[in-house]
Amino acid sequence: MTVHASIWTLDRVRLFGTTYLGTAIYHLTRLGRRADVLHAHHLYLDAVAALLAGRIRRVPVVAKMVGAGPGGDLDRLRQTTGGSLLLKLLRTLDVVIAPSPSCRVELLAAGFPAERIRVIANGVDTAAFRPEPTGGGAAPAGVDVGPVVVFTGRLIEAKGLLEFLEAWPLPLREVPRAHLVLVGDGTDREALCARARALGVAERVHLAGWVEDVVPFLWAADAFALPSHTEGMPNGALEAMATGLPCVATSVGAVAEVLDGGAGILVPPGHPSALAEALTGVLGHAGGATRLGAAARARIESRFTLEQMLAKYEVLYRSLSRKGTG
Repeated sequence: MTVHASIWTLDRVRLFGTTYLGTAIYHLTRLGRRADVLHAHHLYLDAVAALLAGRIRRVPVVAKMVGAGPGGDLDRLRQTTGGSLLLKLLRTLDVVIAPSPSCRVELLAAGFPAERIRVIANGVDTAAFRPEPTGGGAAPAGVDVGPVVVFTGRLIEAKGLLEFLEAWPLPLREVPRAHLVLVGDGTDREALCARARALGVAERVHLAGWVEDVVPFLWAADAFALPSHTEGMPNGALEAMATGLPCVATSVGAVAEVLDGGAGILVPPGHPSALAEALTGVLGHAGGATRLGAAARARIESRFTLEQMLAKYEVLYRSLSRKGTG
C-alpha cells in the first residue's frame, strides 16, 4: 500500500470539516489524473471529497457505507452542518457499496437510487485469520488459566460495552475464573476501567488497548462477544469466526445475516444479561462451543472470504473504468 498524501486539518469545530474537505479534494484531484476509479471507504466527508474530485477529473466515484443505524454513516451526515446538502450530493455517486442487504435497505430509505447500490459483503483473509494450528494461543498478559471471552473493536458507546460490563458478574457466578479481554481503544476506555473497579470485577476484565495484530488474542480466547447497539458489517465478528471462535452477538444491522444458519448465537439488543447468559452456556459446554466455532469458520469460507470480496470489486471497477463519467 502506498500513502500518497496526508490530510491537513484544523481541529476546531466547523474548521475541521472545511479544512479536511479542501485538503482531500486537492490531493484527490491530483491523483485523479492517473486514476480509473476513485473509491472512498466511508459515506461521509471522504465520499464528498472523492465525488467532487471525480467530477473535476471526469473519473467514476465509488463510496462504501461503513456504519449503519444510529451513529452510522447516514446518521452522522444528518447531524452534520449542511448534512442535507451533502446527502443530496452523495446520492449522485456512481456507485454506493452496501456491505449487507440491511444496509441497502437503509440507503434506499435515504433516497439513494436502487440502480446505483451494489451489495458487496466484507471479506476476511482466511489464511491470516484461521484456527490456531497447535490448539490454543498464549493467554494475554495478566490473564491466568481460565476461559477467555474477547471483544475486538472500538471502545465506543455504540458497541454497548458499558452495559455488557454491568452483566459480566453473571457469567462469573457460574465460571468464576473467566476473563473478559477488550482489544481496542476509544472514548469509553476510562469509563470501562472505572466501572470494572466499581463492580469489583477489575481482576477479570482486561483492556489490552490497540494492537497491531489481534490474531493471538483470538487464538487465546474461548468465545467472542459483540454487544453492539448498531453495526454495519462487523469485521471483528468476521475475523473471530474465521479463527473458529464461537460468537455471541446482538441481532443488529448485518450481524444476523453474518451469523445465519447456526454460525453463532444471537441475542436481542439492549439485553446484556441475555448475552451474558448465552456466553455462560458457551463457556460451560465445550462440545457445543466447538461445533459453533466450526460452523462459524464454514460460514466465512462459504460467504465472506477476501477473495470473494475482491473478485466483486474487480468486476465493478472494470465496468466503471470502461464506462467513465463522460
